[in-house]
Amino acid sequence: MHLMWDEIWADDVFIPLYRDSAIWPDWESRFIHHNALRVHLDRESYAALDRDGVAAALESVTPVQWLPFVPDAALKEWRDWLATQLRDPSTVETAAVFAERMAVPVTALENIVDAMAGGRYVDVPRLDEALARYEAAGQAGSVRVLLRYWGSRPRLVLVPEDALAGSECRGKGNL
Repeated sequence: MHLMWDEIWADDVFIPLYRDSAIWPDWESRFIHHNALRVHLDRESYAALDRDGVAAALESVTPVQWLPFVPDAALKEWRDWLATQLRDPSTVETAAVFAERMAVPVTALENIVDAMAGGRYVDVPRLDEALARYEAAGQAGSVRVLLRYWGSRPRLVLVPEDALAGSECRGKGNL
């Protein structure tokens, strides 16, 4: 599912608005601004999460040969690293990880993230529309992936409300 979201991100956000966009003067600017956006969105999502609940759910999971190319110990270490960051906002390392990958000071990202959070960010044409498409496509794709994983098909059928006239289901929803 994560890879599906990554592909949608590349197609809807990264390629058209950062990699191929003429608004950026150089490659470094493209990548710094792109990763600053990712940090900003990560922080917005983080604020909306039930962090303790998600951390507890993560901590309750014990991988046993989930991936043939990743040892269980590495998955457990990653799980614990994420759970720690969920429980304590001061330990979130998203900006530091991205800055290290790009070999730039973390302040290069933090200054842009601060501008985004404060409404002072450079106007990236069509960014809001691209993010909305990304979110909608990712959610729809997630449902498809989960249904395929569970070997199911959607079982909900929407029925027009007028078809329920006189039915004891009336007023209990359209399902």
